[in-house]
Amino acid sequence: MMSPTQAKRVTYLYDRFMAAELKGWSSYDDYMLLLEWIDDSQLCRESEALYSIHKNKKMGCPFEHPKGTLCFVPGVLEGVEAILDLYEETGSLHPKNRYLLENYLCLCQDGQICELVDS
Repeated sequence: MMSPTQAKRVTYLYDRFMAAELKGWSSYDDYMLLLEWIDDSQLCRESEALYSIHKNKKMGCPFEHPKGTLCFVPGVLEGVEAILDLYEETGSLHPKNRYLLENYLCLCQDGQICELVDS
């Protein structure tokens, strides 16, 4: 089971991704369409493969954040970890959790989640 903190994180991410749906069609949506064809098991394997790399690196996005705001990526990674742990425990993937994993893979494919290099 997810802890209350993890559940709150996942709910926040879901709400944020759903709000972004209102912005119109983009290449991101094309990536999402492709992921509809893979089953839950494959989606979790793909997510786990990427997450296993990302969890040991300093990850972020390629955008400058205004002072006082935080990057969204660390929260996405926390949510992905919680969902993958729950899937491993239960063998079941709720449709909202599937949606979050699909978004994670799309963000990676679209270059919105990337390794940060100190300059």
